This record gives sequence, C-alpha cells and structure tokens, in this order.
Amino acid sequence: MDALLRPGRFHARAGRPYARRTAFAWAGLVSPVAGRLDHYRGLDAIRALDSFRDLTLWVRPGGILTPTVDDTGYPGAVTLAHPVEDILLRDLLTVRHLDGPHLYALSASAVSPAMSATSAMTPSGSGTRGGGADRGSARRTSCHRRQGDDF
Repeated sequence: MDALLRPGRFHARAGRPYARRTAFAWAGLVSPVAGRLDHYRGLDAIRALDSFRDLTLWVRPGGILTPTVDDTGYPGAVTLAHPVEDILLRDLLTVRHLDGPHLYALSASAVSPAMSATSAMTPSGSGTRGGGADRGSARRTSCHRRQGDDF
C-alpha cells in the first residue's frame, strides 16, 4: 500500500530488512474417492494443529463427494498461520498426511450415475460444486515464502 499511497515512505524503506510476523498456508483437501459422504474422519486432528486457523467444508455429510481433479473440486480447505515457519510447515505436511481416502467415510447408499464426477450436485442443488473461483485459484498447497511449491 505504501508504494501507492505513500511512495516516499516506500522508497525510503525499500531494500531494508524486515521481519515477517506470521507464516501462512492454505491447503485444499483433495478427495480421491466418489460417493455420498457419510462423515469426515480426522477433522479433530486437523483442528488440533498448532497453526490451525480455519476449516471450510464445501461438501457436507450427506452430500456427493467426487474425486478432486481441479480447483473446482476441493471438498474443503484448511487455513494455517503461525509465527514460526517450521511449525507451519510441519502442520501443513500433517494435513497432507491426513488427507486421503481414509479422511472420507462414504455412505453405503448407492450413488446414481447422474451424480458422477462430471455432473455432481451440491446439497443445495445448484448443479455446481460451489463455485471454484470463490475457493482460490492455487491448485497446489502454498506457503508464504515457498509460493507454488508442492508439499
């Protein structure tokens, strides 16, 4: 903002060392399975992480879960933030470890072909998985200093 609103201050501070106060990461959950979601397993372990800040679920129990193939298919996302980057990275790797087929408990009820990965309906019946543009555009897990690296 200084570059735009206070260019003199910006130029005076440019090149000087600074301390980052918080490392931040956002991780989309990646579903490898399809079916009607009965419940999630292990969300309490994610919520217990030192850097945990938020968990957003777009596919709720009873909703149709499809394999994640792009940015519009995340069933949920985790937001992490911590002043110690190593703690944030440890927690980010823990989220990646916990995410997988074991995170998603599917219902025994059958899923019709109309509810396949290409035509999944949200619980609200909108015909989309919740608008991928609202969920962020980064396909990969990202970290403040290591933007774009895969973990």
